[in-house]
Amino acid sequence: NKGVKGAEVFFWTDGVLAEVFRFNTTLTKLPSLAKRSPDDVTVVTAANLRNPDLLFRSDPFGFGGTSHVLRLSGWVHANESGYYTFVLGANAGGRLSVDGKTVVNISSGQSTFQERTGRIKLHAGWVPIEVLTFDNGNPEVQLSYARPGRSLEVVPPWALSPARTHYSGRSGT
Repeated sequence: NKGVKGAEVFFWTDGVLAEVFRFNTTLTKLPSLAKRSPDDVTVVTAANLRNPDLLFRSDPFGFGGTSHVLRLSGWVHANESGYYTFVLGANAGGRLSVDGKTVVNISSGQSTFQERTGRIKLHAGWVPIEVLTFDNGNPEVQLSYARPGRSLEVVPPWALSPARTHYSGRSGT
């Protein structure tokens, strides 16, 4: 098997960029992330990290620390123009922004999983999305939506992208 030297390779990945910020204090609201760098950065295939009642024990996602802010960012695909209903679930609070507008805000720090709903009109295509959540020891987030004329579902991986451009590289073989 011989590769093609200098071939340009493109690929597209599903999911969102996940940035974890650790805090050593109890959080009661979303803190400012200005002048902070994330402690961990990765791509996750879905905005669906659940650990109800510590079913998978503490820290199943490997976040470490006692309190966290999780920022999920990327693009969501609106397959048609119309009104989309979004549901954000978080432990203890969070905010969902779609196309630069706050759609859902969970401001209280109750340290229990809670869900809030918001609605926004979107044009067909890829739309920027950002989810910010905070917790005090059990990070949970779930993002669901109802597309126009459809039932509510967890946003599927194919409808999420961490970047609007293809990743690319050049082969060295």
